[in-house]
Amino acid sequence: MIYESQWSLPPIESPSLHEWVFGSASDPIPHKIAFLDATRPDTHYLTLASWRQWSKRVAAGLQKAGLQPGDRVLVYSGNALLYPVLMMGIIMAGGIFTGANPTYVSRELAHQLKDSQPRFMVSSDASLEVALDAAGTAGFSKDNMFIFDDEIYQGSGSSRLGVKYWDALVASNLEGAQFQWAHTDPKTTTCVINYSSGTTGVAKGVEITHYNYMATSTQMILLVKLDPDYEKKLKVARGLCMLPLYHAYGQVLYCAISPKRGLPIYIMPKFDFLEFLKHISTHRITELSIVPPIVTALAKHPAAKKVDLSSVSYVSSGGAPLSSAVAREAETLWGGKLRIKQGYGMTETTVLATGMNPAESTIDSSVGYLAAGLSARLVDPETGIDVPVHPDSKGEIWVRGPNIMRGYWRNPTATAGTMSGEWLRTGDMARIENGRWFIVDRLKELIKVRGFQVAPAELEGLLLENPKVADVGVVGVVVQNEECPRAYVALKPGMTATKKEITEFVEKNTSRYKWLTGGVVFVDEIPKNPVIGEDPEKGAAGACGERVEAIALLYAPAQHHVPSQRVILPILLLSSQAMSNNAIIYLDGFITSRRVGEQVEKIGNNGWLAICTCPTTFEPYVADYVFALPTIAFFMCGIGIFVIAHVILSLILGRRRTRGPPIWQKLIAALRYLSYRGFYIRSLQWNSSPVGILLLGLAGTVFFFCMVLAPGTFYWPTETFGHSPALATRSGWLSLACMPFVFATATKTNWITWITGVSHERLQVFHRWISYAFFILALLHTFPFVVYHIRFHDMEEHFAGSLMFYWTGIVALVFQAWLTFASHSTIRNLGYEFFKLTHFLAAAVFMVTFFWHCDHTLTSWDYFIATAALYVPCYVYPWLQTYFKNGINQNAQVAVEDCGFTRITIPAKFDWKPGQHCFLRFTGFGLLHAISSHPFTICSSPSTQPGEQSELVFYIRHQGGFTARLYQQGLEHPNALVPVLVEGPYGGINLQNYNNSDNLLVIAGGSGAGWCLPFIEQFARYIAGSEQGKVAADGRESLPADGPGGRSHSGPLSLRVILATRDIISRTWFLRTIGELLSKYPAINSPYIRVEVYLTGEAAQKADQAHTLEDPASPVSLKGSSPLDDKISIQGEGHEVTVLGEEYRIRPQLPLIVEEEAIKATETGGSLSVFVCGPDTMQNDVRNAVAKENLNILNGSKAGGVYLHSEHFSWA
Repeated sequence: MIYESQWSLPPIESPSLHEWVFGSASDPIPHKIAFLDATRPDTHYLTLASWRQWSKRVAAGLQKAGLQPGDRVLVYSGNALLYPVLMMGIIMAGGIFTGANPTYVSRELAHQLKDSQPRFMVSSDASLEVALDAAGTAGFSKDNMFIFDDEIYQGSGSSRLGVKYWDALVASNLEGAQFQWAHTDPKTTTCVINYSSGTTGVAKGVEITHYNYMATSTQMILLVKLDPDYEKKLKVARGLCMLPLYHAYGQVLYCAISPKRGLPIYIMPKFDFLEFLKHISTHRITELSIVPPIVTALAKHPAAKKVDLSSVSYVSSGGAPLSSAVAREAETLWGGKLRIKQGYGMTETTVLATGMNPAESTIDSSVGYLAAGLSARLVDPETGIDVPVHPDSKGEIWVRGPNIMRGYWRNPTATAGTMSGEWLRTGDMARIENGRWFIVDRLKELIKVRGFQVAPAELEGLLLENPKVADVGVVGVVVQNEECPRAYVALKPGMTATKKEITEFVEKNTSRYKWLTGGVVFVDEIPKNPVIGEDPEKGAAGACGERVEAIALLYAPAQHHVPSQRVILPILLLSSQAMSNNAIIYLDGFITSRRVGEQVEKIGNNGWLAICTCPTTFEPYVADYVFALPTIAFFMCGIGIFVIAHVILSLILGRRRTRGPPIWQKLIAALRYLSYRGFYIRSLQWNSSPVGILLLGLAGTVFFFCMVLAPGTFYWPTETFGHSPALATRSGWLSLACMPFVFATATKTNWITWITGVSHERLQVFHRWISYAFFILALLHTFPFVVYHIRFHDMEEHFAGSLMFYWTGIVALVFQAWLTFASHSTIRNLGYEFFKLTHFLAAAVFMVTFFWHCDHTLTSWDYFIATAALYVPCYVYPWLQTYFKNGINQNAQVAVEDCGFTRITIPAKFDWKPGQHCFLRFTGFGLLHAISSHPFTICSSPSTQPGEQSELVFYIRHQGGFTARLYQQGLEHPNALVPVLVEGPYGGINLQNYNNSDNLLVIAGGSGAGWCLPFIEQFARYIAGSEQGKVAADGRESLPADGPGGRSHSGPLSLRVILATRDIISRTWFLRTIGELLSKYPAINSPYIRVEVYLTGEAAQKADQAHTLEDPASPVSLKGSSPLDDKISIQGEGHEVTVLGEEYRIRPQLPLIVEEEAIKATETGGSLSVFVCGPDTMQNDVRNAVAKENLNILNGSKAGGVYLHSEHFSWA
């Protein structure tokens, strides 16, 4: 009898699996989360749109690399966030995906390589050695191998062992965007080859077509939709991928069904039961698809009872039979509120044949009903005739339907042995009762180990390769409710072996799940039908008689201090033990161009001492000239690089009316790439400076190492050479030469900013690095004296004789240490006011004691004069500006906004630009705050109306210390006037880049919301002015009609604003404030501006707890759930403004957002400017994304340029 499913399969019209998932290659699709890395979901995730884009890039890259329709690509890797990208990209390109178990040993992988004959193999880095070994065995070329991991997501990753990194298979964003996949017959086109042992034997390739995948996925979706609460549960549904994605079960569930349902999937890189429990609890997983061993662990492991699993509402088990008793025991974790559903299928049925109705609650061992569109028979395996229709009748299941495999890959014999026409013989015995199926036995020899198929014939063949084994039989035995392979071994006559030898032989040649965990039993012979029960470095450079040239110091034998005169002498090194009390030549290992050889001798035990009896010429200031002046030159060269870049970017290219020739565009892109690209070291939780800055830091490190270490002479062999070790002398002068630049980079107004265009806040990284070099070199100057005098046992004598000299150095070093380490953010953030005060006092004490310590030695005081010349004008100028330009009678209004921000409003007598900040001194709060300033970003724009007073507006999120005091002032005395001194403005954006950009992207986090407002108003003014036929409000000239596409380019065309916040109140305030701002410009059209708000952390949780976020009293109208409608209506002052926008309840995927805007710019040949204010992680993500787009320009992208301005979170 033929049994038919009670459900019909709906028609499937899609021509391919990828079109069934994505809809089309280019139509807009939602930015709904599809996949997340379970270990770092906030930063590593893929939306449906980004998954499609990444997959298209892979598809385009594979075709460029030579992939032809029907070619196989073998992926040998465990789970990864980008695994679905790789799989779908292969299929989009017309290739056939085949996944290999990452635990395969070389022998097993070589079998799959030989059988599938792939065009390319992609291997995880961890498995690369095995992959290379297998490739060698199979004769597969290393040239067609690639290393795969998720590091490409962050723009990193590298080749190894001669194998290329897989970015070679990933095309550019533009190529990906332009890629269109071809259409084929889904019923006859194979898209995946999954390896399975089938009903018997070694692993064979199971050909699965596009239609097979779509049919199975549709069948499963029909089943889960039978749950009466399906739609309600789907709104909060989340899945956890712990099944391997190389396996058909994982592919169908996570790469087809889940994205089709809109279910976000958290991907575990590898399975660990405790991590599995942690992820369920942390990510509030609602649906689990697992295998029986995991069900057993849930039932038996004590940790399962200690974790919050209450979010789970659906659990299904497959891959192997599940004990009813174990299932019931595991269900107690949820208090009996859910039933673990069990299904049945195999790789040949695209993993599904029967499934449970979720609306039913059963406690028996049934595997459910036939899936939609399937037919089945129960056949007597002996006669091949259908068994009688009766509840107790048992027979082999034969199935047919839309999800049955096409056949075994290039193995017609195996296909004929499994298929009988259109019927698949499963090898499993079953019975049917009331339409529900029960698996009762297994005809096939396969052993199911934790859901994996183990073919006894494969293990038997392997063991027979052991020279000691005569015969063997492998069977499955049950150990602790799990089936395990056991080997019955008959040894050859005269041979002996231990069980350990046999098991180790198998372990060496197979994957872990094939190991003989059921044990080894030695027998005399293997029965035909077994019934198995359970049962010393070199001295000075130069040899005797060798002429060398060196810089030398002329000493008198009794001198105990650095001499004030130098002499340059040629030296002929001779072997001699003579000692003289005449003039002593102190060799410092540096070469000079003079050569006047007279009489010199080698004396002393370990070093070279020259006695001069020849005429000499005196040349003063040699040591400081040799060490300090090159240091000055080095720093000046570094500044010169920035000056040249500033001239090129601002004074030449910035004034061009066109974007310039391609070489100029690439030059700008290269400079920007070096200026933006950074790295994140996860173990240290540290974001690096950009590559260009790191290269300069590396150059400085190499310079100082060479200057300190290259001379080679560190200590003198005797004190006859003098009492200053060579290492100390060099380090001291190098350190002193750093001092002017430490102070030059410390001030808010400084010469370096003026000539380079680098704002003072960005100079802080150089201020810190030069300070570190200053301090390390000071230590290298200090400790050699200690070592030197301990060696010669005269430490006390020198301290007593030169007390002031030594103690001033020690005091200066102590205060320098405080200045260096207290400046680190970890210490500085503990108390900013305390840091400012102590920093100033410590710097004053340091300078006085250091000046005293140098004691006018040589040109040392010249460096103090240079420091004062650089620092004093820069320090005085802001005070003069404050008193004579900004005014000394300023008052600030301090109030607290509804969102908790402290609002400071100050009348202004000057103009400013977006992104600028001021330093405020509140003289009414006491002397300490009158002399210490606090930086805050301006959140308003200057007035453009004649006679209207401009106002500086600052929004501050209070923390502790001074900001807490301001907050309290605003609460207790709202809008009261507080005396204030305003210094600035400083920093800010490059208006040339702002005005010349076609698209603007403004990104802010948390309290950076206020920082966004001037950008919005600046843009609104421009748009309003443009719509009235005027130029923008700042009065800039319009550019001629030579912009992209021949249009008139007079300013930016679009503005996209991204705000990420943990606070719902801040979000409401932000949108209301935008409404009030835009209401001033009623002519503005909403398509110009797009606002996106991302609720994260606590805000997202609060939003999820409510069906609506709308507050009747709030002027902000937000509709929908997550994301909200694509328009946000904002009620301003008597005027409603509607802007394009969405709200999300997840952290923004900033690299993708930047990529989207860059693609828009690329399509039109326009330019993009990105402005970001937020914490280090946010800035790092944006910096790297912008750097990546500039790298694309270097690689041929048509974008007009991608510029970045970043503002640190702490300024806002």
